[in-house]
Amino acid sequence: MKISKIYSNHKDFKNITFNLKGLNVIYADVKSTLSEKKNSHALGKTKLTHLIDFLLLKEVNKTSFLISHKSKFINHTFYLELYLNSSQYLTIKRTVQANTKISFKLQDQTTNNYTPPTNWDYKDIPIKTSKTILSKFLSFDFFHNKQYTYRKSINYSLRTQDDFKDVYKLNKFTGGRDINWKPFMFDLLGFNGELLRLKYDNDAKIEEIKALIGSYKMDYGVNVQERDEIIAEKSILENEYKDVETQIDKFNFYNQDKK
Repeated sequence: MKISKIYSNHKDFKNITFNLKGLNVIYADVKSTLSEKKNSHALGKTKLTHLIDFLLLKEVNKTSFLISHKSKFINHTFYLELYLNSSQYLTIKRTVQANTKISFKLQDQTTNNYTPPTNWDYKDIPIKTSKTILSKFLSFDFFHNKQYTYRKSINYSLRTQDDFKDVYKLNKFTGGRDINWKPFMFDLLGFNGELLRLKYDNDAKIEEIKALIGSYKMDYGVNVQERDEIIAEKSILENEYKDVETQIDKFNFYNQDKK
């Protein structure tokens, strides 16, 4: 799969056609003077990755620039054209205003002059269902029989500057649980990530059991030493009970009555 085009219905958006046979670079030719404080930063490189992520069906909230500046993008409709491994072109339509409704169109040819399709194969589909549809279109073998989808790999492809601090662990996972990223990375490196996931699940269950035992100790005020004393006392009582029971069984009421 390759990104073929990104375009919009809004005239102020600079439509983009990607080179499918080579490398694509965002290049800045800075012509301003140093005193103008303009340079190759703040060109929108990161914003472009966020837009691609949005069009690959990331669920957004107010932290997204499209939502935090919704008044500026309220009338924008964005289109992402993908060149699939099947040699077909898939167009994904997503608006900012109704960003949970997605449309798809599969075509044998690329669109001309950034003109979006008029008839959609899937129209205004809820985002959760749309992710499943897109997964089927992408048809990546790697994600078959996995507990995650293509979305898991998106951030590894669309890295921010902070994501390069650790090759394997993205910045978003800092301070989080290893189970959220290590099993995926294990799979990606050719190992069985499911084994690692099960290991983390078992670790979590062990901690839950330990916490439950701790709560019982707090509730009933029983420590290890007291528990052992209770068990010993219980054993003594059981032995005494057995002795009494044996003596009763040995006592013959019939013979005593004959005397």
